[in-house]
Amino acid sequence: MPVGIFYPLRGTEAPEGPDLFPNLPGIMWQTEKIPNFNTSIQPAFSGIETRVGYMALPRWTWKLKYDCLRSSPVEQEQQALLGFFLAHLGAQSNFLYEDLSDNYVSGQLIGQGDGVSTDFQLVRSFQNIFTEPIFEINDQPTMYLDGVASAAWQLLPKGIVRFNAAPAAGAVITADFYYFFRVRFNADQTSFRNLWLGMWDNQDLELISVLGES
Repeated sequence: MPVGIFYPLRGTEAPEGPDLFPNLPGIMWQTEKIPNFNTSIQPAFSGIETRVGYMALPRWTWKLKYDCLRSSPVEQEQQALLGFFLAHLGAQSNFLYEDLSDNYVSGQLIGQGDGVSTDFQLVRSFQNIFTEPIFEINDQPTMYLDGVASAAWQLLPKGIVRFNAAPAAGAVITADFYYFFRVRFNADQTSFRNLWLGMWDNQDLELISVLGES
């Protein structure tokens, strides 16, 4: 694949292999982003519903539309996107996606110390109404205890921060960090249209978030 098609990780080397969705020009601003839940609804004859939710966290779907993907010996955007799709065998394997409209939090409340716990899950909140764990971190977070930056911690897999010593009871833990979403293609096929020589589009590419890496 051509050099430079991946977003660079901030402060680190790019991941080995095609594990980060390519950043390509030509994508339309009208990208759709859809939160999905799974609820079973059983109405009774009286009209009263019994509802059972099977998901505590949303799965996110992104609908991406590319109006202009160049294909030439110099500009190989169509080949890059097609190659990435083929390398992941359609929907079979997953990868990382950076949503540029949703990739960073600042001053995010992570938790409160109790004098015993050392491990804390990184999260993001929506107006303090809903909180979602973040599992894929892009570069090292900045951690704060009562507003003071701390370096006495380590980042574990799945967005877990482990402090060297348990934060004091009542200590407010906040963080600044960038993050990715782990996703896969939502279908085993996608359509590229040849608009004219050396120019393609793609109007049906969808990504869906996954919580595991299998």
